[in-house]
Parts: sequence; structure tokens; C-alpha cells
Amino acid sequence: MIQVQDRVQLRLSPSEAFAFLSDFTHLPEWDPGIARAARGEAGPLKVGATFNVVARFAWREVPMVYTVEAFDTEQRKATLAGRADGIVATDFIHVYERGEGSEVHWRAEFQFLGMRRLLEPFSRPLFSRLAKKAMTGLRRHLGASR
Repeated sequence: MIQVQDRVQLRLSPSEAFAFLSDFTHLPEWDPGIARAARGEAGPLKVGATFNVVARFAWREVPMVYTVEAFDTEQRKATLAGRADGIVATDFIHVYERGEGSEVHWRAEFQFLGMRRLLEPFSRPLFSRLAKKAMTGLRRHLGASR
């Protein structure tokens, strides 16, 4: 399994940051590794909600369906798992209050399935670069506090 993580301090309030980040329709706004994202159904964001996401991996577009597995607005924590052919990506989001803004802790785990597990050691640098670009995009889009 490949794990990447980062922390980002934002000027947004914790509730604003959590609402924005847990709604994966916003991913294309700040993550250059995401081409498109849409809700699978209407209604409030809750456990079981889905997002249809098209990720960019190694010069190709990969459709993924993300499902909200955990969602707690009081604790400002969410877990979303995306599935595509041969890979499961799980994103863990936790937003904390920091001064007048917030601090986002984001961890992503990528698990290759079947024979694709053989690609994992060679894919680590790619996923690390994608994560860094995403967090840089988040800082730029939402205005990092430092």
C-alpha cells in the first residue's frame, strides 16, 4: 500500500474548510490530478453518498467511484474510498481549529489489486508527486495561512 499525507493551514473556518473539502465535486478546482467530479445523487452529504471522479494517472483518465465511508461534521472528519479497475484509493480528511483559521490533515492510501500490486514499488514516486501537486493546489485555491 502507498500512503501520502500532508497538513495545510487555511484561513477558512474549520466548518467552511470541512464542507468544501469533503464535497469531492470541488476536487477539480484545486487538485490537478482530477479532471472531473460530480455527485452520484442529490441530497445531503452523508455516509453512502457517492462521487463520480475522473482522475489523471500517467497520461490517461481513470474513472473512479468514491463512496463516503465516514462523515462527522462535529469532529470534521471524513473518509472517502474510491474504486477503479485495479486500485482502491482511500482519503482521510480531518480539519482542526487553528487560531482564526483551520488546519487540514489529509492522508491518502492507495492499494493496488491483483497483479497490479507488482506496480506498487514503481508507482510510489508518481503518487508522491501527485499528492504534492494536490496540496500545493489546495494552498493556492483556498489561501494558506502561512
